[in-house]
Amino acid sequence: KDAQDVLSGILDVADQALRITDQFSHTVVRGDSLKDVLELSGLEDDTAKNLITAYPELKTLRAGQQFYWILDKEDQLEYLNWLVSEKEERIYERTENGKFKEEKHLEERGVKRHD
Repeated sequence: KDAQDVLSGILDVADQALRITDQFSHTVVRGDSLKDVLELSGLEDDTAKNLITAYPELKTLRAGQQFYWILDKEDQLEYLNWLVSEKEERIYERTENGKFKEEKHLEERGVKRHD
């Protein structure tokens, strides 16, 4: 069973590798817009406009924020990871209908107590 699970995991990774042709990353500098960031990978204005229309917070970028994104085989945005701050990360994934869904991850900075 373990060998089967390992093989299944390898095949999943191989399948993902085949779907993903290009991975990109960029650290925002002052004056960057989402359009500027995505243009680094050859994406058209429409991609940034559609994302900003759905998620207006993407309109205001701050220097030091980081983006990681992946294009599919058709050179369309498939996945966008926005590191908003040390504590906040937002992920945008394209769904079957071509729209993007957002996932927010907030890291709680609590002190763990051991009683």
